[in-house]
Amino acid sequence: MAGKISLDQINWDDLRYFLAVARAGRLSGGAMTLRCNQSTVARRIDRLEETLNTRLLFRSTGGVSLTSPGMLLMEHAERVESQLLGAAEAFDGDAQHPSGVVRIATPEAFGSFLVARHIHLLHESYPDVQLELIPSAQPVSLSKREADLMVSLHRPEHGRLKVRKLADYRLSLYASRDYIAKHGTPTCVEDLQKHQFVWYIDDLLQSNEFRYLRQLVDDAQIAFSSSSIVAQHEAVTSGVGIGLMHRFMAASDDRLIPLLPDVTIDRTYWVMYRTDQQGVSRIRAVLSFLDRLMQVSRPLLAGHEVAAAA
Repeated sequence: MAGKISLDQINWDDLRYFLAVARAGRLSGGAMTLRCNQSTVARRIDRLEETLNTRLLFRSTGGVSLTSPGMLLMEHAERVESQLLGAAEAFDGDAQHPSGVVRIATPEAFGSFLVARHIHLLHESYPDVQLELIPSAQPVSLSKREADLMVSLHRPEHGRLKVRKLADYRLSLYASRDYIAKHGTPTCVEDLQKHQFVWYIDDLLQSNEFRYLRQLVDDAQIAFSSSSIVAQHEAVTSGVGIGLMHRFMAASDDRLIPLLPDVTIDRTYWVMYRTDQQGVSRIRAVLSFLDRLMQVSRPLLAGHEVAAAA
């Protein structure tokens, strides 16, 4: 950046517009985030570039990308944003009574069958905290503030994130009574080659952590596939095939019969959030809720009550 820039030359609100566009990858996306029109966003970016005497964004019909000075500015602007958010949190009132919206992204099974089913636990303790749930295998960006918290099947190796383990969980094989009546009960892993399965759409899987069926059956015959674990659950209950399912989903469904109880897959849930949010009271409230949720759900997660099919 040419020349020395004084603080009174920078309009700090312009940095907010810059961050919104940089995170969205489009001027229109930034405008949507900030709830203003696109021409206002473009004008703010132009003014910031003029003040700093450098180009911050490459613009094209496909969107925008950061220049080298733009990447440097984004790093500093995010630090300023984090400090301001921390200051706002310090003055948000009684920290013992957190309030506000927290958005959490989770795998579908975790979100739909654990979080949603037990959301009353959050409201009992923190009635003024509103949870927004994104139950999907599609990745979200915490750095772009697409979510405040994320539950994941893998622990990130890098990034400015606070990460901690939530719980281990177990998957087992299940089928409906109709399926067993028509196709018989497998008595060993080798028998599975003769059966049909319900599974994910392989080429849409976002993480290798979801590819566990192939660990059991290399060449599984897939009768139905879906990116939704809820849809898979319903398909298994309909009798179309065997499902490798979360025990906390399937164990309480009397339409399903567990198969080969010694054949299991174990995985771990991790929760992560940005380091600048570790002191935010509403974030701490949701983390406390997740801890309580894991405590009450631990038997289901492990599936200790599951018995083999007769």
